Amino acid sequence: MKSTFIWIFLLIIVFVINAIFWLYSYENTINYLWVTLTLKESQKVKLKELLTAEKLILLKVLFSVFSGIFILLLFVFRKKYNLVRQAFDKIIVYAHQFSKAFKNLSKKQKVWLVVYFFVLICWQSIKLNNSILHIDEAFSFVHFAHKGFWVSVLYYPNPNNHIFYNVLVSQVHYLFASKFLAIKIISVMAFFITNILFFRYLLSRYSFIWALG
Repeated sequence: MKSTFIWIFLLIIVFVINAIFWLYSYENTINYLWVTLTLKESQKVKLKELLTAEKLILLKVLFSVFSGIFILLLFVFRKKYNLVRQAFDKIIVYAHQFSKAFKNLSKKQKVWLVVYFFVLICWQSIKLNNSILHIDEAFSFVHFAHKGFWVSVLYYPNPNNHIFYNVLVSQVHYLFASKFLAIKIISVMAFFITNILFFRYLLSRYSFIWALG
């Protein structure tokens, strides 16, 4: 049952990606690339010469064929290597091992842990309210994240040292009216994730007091 669910989930993902790719017309694709890469009108003409309608269709066909072959290979070799099932099971095992230490805490320790992270949230909220936008954050947003996923991943006309950060901001900044908050929220989330991981690491090696301290 679990294996069937995984295969259905993979097929849905591949189908949706292919559907989005095929539903994008040639003109929409050119306009998207033109706006995303902030090209000039003359560069748009050059882009049309490099990426013709026939080439785009060929790319779509190749993408669909290779994604289909990928799924087919996974299905054919599923019993021999069982890669998908193994990967899924490893994720479950790691998640269980990670959460086990928290479940073994006493009620008093859990209360102290909640208080600790509540204080962290308050501190980060105050800090966020009084912080400023740094030059590297503004540069990354203007030149990369603001221009979308593909520019954040593939565009290197200037230093692009925080690729994963730029990718995340490029996907979430549409959800925020304040671009300042959209830029900062990823760093705040990273701060909390790092604290949780560091606490879990210390808890596995030292006492609760040392880990909390």
